[in-house]
Amino acid sequence: MNIHSYRGNRYTETRYERIIDLAEIYCSPHNKLIADLGAGSNPVSQYIPGKESISLDFNLDSNPDIVCDLNSGIPLQNNVCDIVIATEVIEHIYYSKKLFDEIIRILKSSGYIILSVPNACSLLYRILWLFGRVPPFAAKADHTYSPPGDAGGHVRDYNFSEVEQILTNSGFNIIASTTNGVIYNRFCIPYYLLPKTFGQKIIIVAQKG
Repeated sequence: MNIHSYRGNRYTETRYERIIDLAEIYCSPHNKLIADLGAGSNPVSQYIPGKESISLDFNLDSNPDIVCDLNSGIPLQNNVCDIVIATEVIEHIYYSKKLFDEIIRILKSSGYIILSVPNACSLLYRILWLFGRVPPFAAKADHTYSPPGDAGGHVRDYNFSEVEQILTNSGFNIIASTTNGVIYNRFCIPYYLLPKTFGQKIIIVAQKG
């Protein structure tokens, strides 16, 4: 399936394009089992040609293969997955180290994780903070979100070094660390024209050590 068959916004498409490219370059996904955590209604795994993909999400409306709360663990057996995808997930998780320990558990030896998370030090965030505005995807107090228990809220902010350190401490080796660029309405700076630390998304491929 071609990424452009999804009629999303450019903000989402740039992230998906980078993840799909990185999966092809580093993970050789063909004939591999992919677990897509927090997959949502438009799982990026459907655009990656693996042998099989399992979608996990807390939201029944997304029709995941497995309904679960990732804060409580991942209901899969040990050493079963070749690739784990976690896009826009860890910012919703209270104990990220616990989640990464779970990912290590379900991954086969030398398996891969591909993740993306908003970059709290992106160029756009820096500008908004400078003018006294809280960026729209920054972690906020509970009262700013819809019904209690809604996973739409971000509970943690991250920069590149913090995500890389958590992965390393959890037993991963960083393979690639990049971004999707800067997108604001119709304005776009491609990822290859700016330092990765200015990009809106932290996008990392890491391998189980």
